Amino acid sequence: SGARAENDLSSTDGQAEYPYRLTAHFIEDCTVTVSVDDKEPVRKRYTSGQTTHWQARQQLKITFDTPKAATLSLNDAPLSFPVSEDGRPPSLLLPDDVFDHQ
Repeated sequence: SGARAENDLSSTDGQAEYPYRLTAHFIEDCTVTVSVDDKEPVRKRYTSGQTTHWQARQQLKITFDTPKAATLSLNDAPLSFPVSEDGRPPSLLLPDDVFDHQ
């Protein structure tokens, strides 16, 4: 069974390739800026009722222009919407903002 676990880890398709899967279901219209791993940031407008997904291997940085604009989940577990600090728009950096709270 040990060999099988190694095969699962080296699988090039499926979830092993993307350890961070963020889902956003928008409840307000919102413009989002997303940077996946080291790629250029992408800016996109979403409307209330839309659902979208992002996948990242190492890092996912996401900025929302509207507070509490979406319900979020990370790898299918509920994730609280980021709070805007000092007047800056709410933003989320994965994995830092989620996994460093211990």
